[in-house]
Order: sequence, then C-alpha cells, then structure tokens
Amino acid sequence: MKHVPTYLTALLITLTVAGLPLAAAKPGKDIRLEPIAAFDSGSGETGAEIAVLDDKNGLVLVTNGAENRIDIFPLFGGPSSSFDMSPYGSGVQSVAVKNGLGVAVAAADPVVLPGKAVFFDPADPAAGPSSVVTVGALPDMVTFDHQGRRVLVANEGEPRCIDTAGNGVTDPSLATNPEGSISIIRLRGGQPGPATTVGFAAFNGSEASLQAKGVRVGTWPGASVAQDLEPEYITVSQDGKTAYVTLQENNALAIVDVPKGQVVDLVALGLKDHSLAENALDASDEDGPDGSGAANLRAWPVHGMYMPDAITSWKQRGKTLLATANEGDGREYFDNKDNDDGGTLCLIDEARVKDVALDAFFPLPDDINDLDTLQEDENLGRLKVSRFFPSTFTGGQPPTGDTDPADVEGLEYTSLASYGARSVSIWDAAGNRVWDSGDGIARAILETIGEDAWVNGPVQGTTAPPDSRSDDKGAEPEAVAAGKAYGRNLLFVGLERSGGVLVFDATDPAAPQLLEWKQTEDISPEGMQFVKEEDSPTGKALLVVSYEISGTTRVFEIVK
Repeated sequence: MKHVPTYLTALLITLTVAGLPLAAAKPGKDIRLEPIAAFDSGSGETGAEIAVLDDKNGLVLVTNGAENRIDIFPLFGGPSSSFDMSPYGSGVQSVAVKNGLGVAVAAADPVVLPGKAVFFDPADPAAGPSSVVTVGALPDMVTFDHQGRRVLVANEGEPRCIDTAGNGVTDPSLATNPEGSISIIRLRGGQPGPATTVGFAAFNGSEASLQAKGVRVGTWPGASVAQDLEPEYITVSQDGKTAYVTLQENNALAIVDVPKGQVVDLVALGLKDHSLAENALDASDEDGPDGSGAANLRAWPVHGMYMPDAITSWKQRGKTLLATANEGDGREYFDNKDNDDGGTLCLIDEARVKDVALDAFFPLPDDINDLDTLQEDENLGRLKVSRFFPSTFTGGQPPTGDTDPADVEGLEYTSLASYGARSVSIWDAAGNRVWDSGDGIARAILETIGEDAWVNGPVQGTTAPPDSRSDDKGAEPEAVAAGKAYGRNLLFVGLERSGGVLVFDATDPAAPQLLEWKQTEDISPEGMQFVKEEDSPTGKALLVVSYEISGTTRVFEIVK
C-alpha cells in the first residue's frame, strides 16, 4: 500500500451557470476531499473497476478485471492479498461487502449463460468461497441492502451475435439474446440461499405501449421486451423494500418490490432538450477555424437520452431521492463482442448527424439557414445520434448494419436523440426529475481549465482533452454516490472522460451547489462508494474511488 501525503486542492469557481449553481470554495468552511490512501493494482487498464471498503476488517476490495480477481488492500498498510475469480467465470464484474462478508459476481463464458455470485471472507481469501450462487446472464453489479439481509445482482443479459452461415455476415435477429434480470439472494445467519430471479417477461407484448411512454425498446430485431431490457446498476431504499434499477440502454428505470420479487413499474426517463440555453452542448470536435476543435457550448436542435449508468439513493425529510450519472451508451455489437476490432458487425444503433437525411421541416437554429450547413462537421454533423427510437423518422426502416442511413429510400429524420445527457440528475421515488445539472458540468470544466486545455489538453486524470469527446457523450458522468456529512447531504460524481470527482452539496435537492472538482493523476473513475463516519476506521466519512484506465484506487476523507 502506498500512503498519500495529506494535501488540499481547492477549486475556486465564482460564477453561476443556468441549471447548475456553482459555489465558490471556502477553505476551512466548505467540504472537500482529502486523499489519505492510494493503491495500484499493477495491471493497468481494467485493473481497478469497482472498489468497496470492508469496514469490519479495514480492507479495500477492488475488482481487477485484467487479472480476473479481487485485490484486497489493508487501508492502513500491510501486505495485500487477492481472491481468484477465474474458477467461477470469465470476468469479474463487481464486488460488495457487508459485515465482513464479501461477494463478487462473474460472467460466464460465453456471457449469455448464467453467471455466478461468489461469497468469501475478505480477511481470509485463501480459504476460498463460502458459497457460490448461480445468478442471471452477465451479472454486471452486486450490492447488499442496508440491513445486510439480501444481496441484489443486476444481470445485464447482453446479446451475443454469431456468424451462423460462416460467410462473414451476422443477423442480429438470430443472436443469442438472454433476458435481463435481477437476482435476489436472501441471507440467513450470514449464509446465502438460492437466488430468486426477477425478470421482465410480464412486459412482453407491450413494446408499443412502452415506447409510447418513452422506454427505449424495439431496437434489437426479434427481441422480446424481456430480452431488450438490460439492468445496469441497483440502489436499494433505506428500508430494504424497494430497489431502483437503471436500464441504461433503454433510457429507463425499473422499480422492484424486493420482498415480493417483482418489477412493479418501468419508468421512462425522458429526453433532455438541447435546444434550450441551459442545456447547451459542444457538439463537435472539429468546430475550430482550421477543422480542429473549439470550445463551443451552445444550443442545438437535438435531444439527449439520459441513459444513466450508476444510481444512488438517500432519504431526506422522510422521502427517498435518487441520483443518476447520465453517461449514455450506444449499442454496437460484433460477432465476437470481446474482439470488436476484428469481428463482423452485427448491429449498430448510432450514426453521425451528417450521415442521415433530415426532413425538410427539421428545426434550424436562428443563425443557420439550411440543413446542409447544419450537417457540416463544424456544426451538428459530427454528433452521434440514435438511428432508431427515440429518434423519429418517416418512411422506411433504418439499417442495422454499418450502412449509410441516407441511402435508405424515404428515410428522413424529423427529430434526433443523442447518447447521454452529459449531466447528473436527481429524481424522486416515482422517477420524476427533481433537478438536472444542465450544461453545468461542461461549463465548470471549461471555466476551470480554459479553452486551450479544453481543445488540446493536457488535463490531469485524462488521456485526451475534453473536446475530443464533444461529438460523443462529453464528460461521461459514470459513477455516483451520496451520503451525509457535517449535517449536509452530499453528492459525488465521477467523470469518466474528463477525469476527477465532482462534489455537490445537495441539501437542497432542487438546487445543489458544486463545492469542488477534485482532480488527481488517476484516470477514469469507474466505481465509487460513500462510507459514513460511524462506519469509517478514521472516524470521518470516506469516499472510495476506483479508476479503470490507470488501474488505481484512492480513498478520500471528507473534511471541512
């Protein structure tokens, strides 16, 4: 273990942005993150994806996808250890710990088969698993409820395309496509029972009604609703009775009655209107005078799908609130999804705006006079949007393969939906939006680093300048955590592409204040856990953050 010297990096921002109030950091008064420990997997990329603190044993558990193991680091020094996951699956996906009991989930090979949840003692990994439970296909995230009575697993159930004819052509309608599900494992005396599978078969046949309310289904040819829905991340209410599950590719939220083991609602998260000034975005990485990039945050006539990855929850004034990191995620599948660069394309659901035909009445900004100009690379042409629902079109069907949608006769788009909302959002327990950060994340980054670094870099904790992702999903808010410290409700957001962690005071959930953008040399925050002060070995609340690209993990104290 490498101890990090105590230091303070204060972010001083003194402005207010529409949709996201930014508060000046006040040394000695405002809450901030102070690093106290750092760990390096030694494996590089994917060497640290999800990290959690075992407060009972003073250990930090980290998934090491590069080596298919759980790395175990003592928080206060000492030799590290590991728990080998290779006997239980082809790839470790997530880890959780409660009351000294660890559980990690691994995907099968191939990933369309049921995965495993493996229980073990983090203090004695050499003893092997205490129990192994079969769960759904591609278990992507695992968590305990607050009481430690149940373990819940989000089984993404991704499809796998196969070149059935052996001629280099894949048909997405013939793909092996397992159903997405949630596994609930009841613990009795610390021992897990078999998993209860919570699926979505009850919604089969309701594709049209789900689309009518905005749930993104029907984009995979031949898939049932249960096959199309892909659980990504879970948060559980304080009483343990309700689970909220992000369906990232579907731009929706599943609400689960945990004791009954039943999905009680599918909530569409809606679209973000980027034609509004408070939802501006930089839509191109080639909008500079010489074809290079530029900092060009402005309104555009497109919508954004929230498509959250991580989700967290907390109780405030007797009500459950949710927060999501709205990363976005397009579907691009090859005949071997683990080898995209050499596989045969099976399905792609994204296209650049310049490659689609726009309806003659497609809305234009006031400063652009025609569609050809709108679709130039320096304007909206580079932005990636969905070929399918919720983009809308007339005549024909968009192609599933890597062909130009503009070549499809009669296919004209009347509205376009891009991937991700480039924001963090707060929702109530019914899935109604309470607050969204608008364009505030991009503006805070730009205001902090300046236009030159926005375009050219370098930016600490990144591998590429922010503008290189303007045509994709921007900063890509990936990880999110929430907790209470110093009497204030705090919200933490990890930025996969722009690096670092944002710290918000969300005591007023309708108007959170940005306190700090904490940057370190660690690259691409992927996982995040808040540890309340009564569970912290240091006596102060902690934030544990794992960084996927650098393969490192950092523990911060939340100080004031």
